[in-house]
Amino acid sequence: MEEDINILDTFTEVIVNNIDKDDLSNFYRNMNGLTYKRKVINPHFSIFSTTAGIYDSKKNEVSIYQNKESIIFHELLHAASSKYENDIKKEGLSINSPGNKIIGTGINEGYTELLASRLFDIKSEVCYGYQYQLLVVQKLEQILGEEYIKRYYFNANLPGLIDDLCLYNSKEKVLEFLNSCDYLINSLNQLILFFIKRRKVIKNLAIVDDFLLESFIKKEYSLYRDKKITKKELLEKIFIFSDSLPDCIYKDESLSTDGKVTTDFLNSIFQKEDKELIDEYKLIRVKK
Repeated sequence: MEEDINILDTFTEVIVNNIDKDDLSNFYRNMNGLTYKRKVINPHFSIFSTTAGIYDSKKNEVSIYQNKESIIFHELLHAASSKYENDIKKEGLSINSPGNKIIGTGINEGYTELLASRLFDIKSEVCYGYQYQLLVVQKLEQILGEEYIKRYYFNANLPGLIDDLCLYNSKEKVLEFLNSCDYLINSLNQLILFFIKRRKVIKNLAIVDDFLLESFIKKEYSLYRDKKITKKELLEKIFIFSDSLPDCIYKDESLSTDGKVTTDFLNSIFQKEDKELIDEYKLIRVKK
């Protein structure tokens, strides 16, 4: 179909013009042999979720069940960022290997949505736009940098992203964070599951928030210690980051980020000679 050819041409042009050529080996390999199909019957429909499109990295095949550009570009981004070798599926920021559960699905879907909106100027309709997951990866970008995450995504290099996060947190907490993001991907997008598993959902939201906040503060604090940012800049950044954590989209007192930056929390990060920062942070919050 001419429409399909035009979409694939548009996708290719945008990717080639906006992504570093050194990060496009997966894109060229997969696009050259890609099978692209539109299908009427959707075998992935259920009362809890409906898959509007899917990319199979083993077959290198995109199947589209709803003819919308947002869905098509989302699945093509999966194709552009995947590799399948030795029975291991590496898709963007996720890995699925035999005998192990898939890890990284939450941040991978969120980042795919973020890229789709940025590169193609579209409002996504894939699983309600993965709104929460998108907010999480935006926070990750503030910790690691946009270009680094983009590079890890197109090279299907989740281990590289994990190593970078380990600069600011323990590997145990990094993996816990990823697992919580994966758990929340269905529980938040489906209201029935959200209310059935409310306590567990809240617990995992807190794990994600605490990880993002701790990692961000450690990163900014290291910049402060190296005299790359001022004390005022450090405290303002912590305040803004804390108040913009992703659980704020769920209007519930139990999910409020207010007060997350406690004295104990900051004490665990700041060095002894910098304890006065805590009192100054409290003053900033009171004034705000």
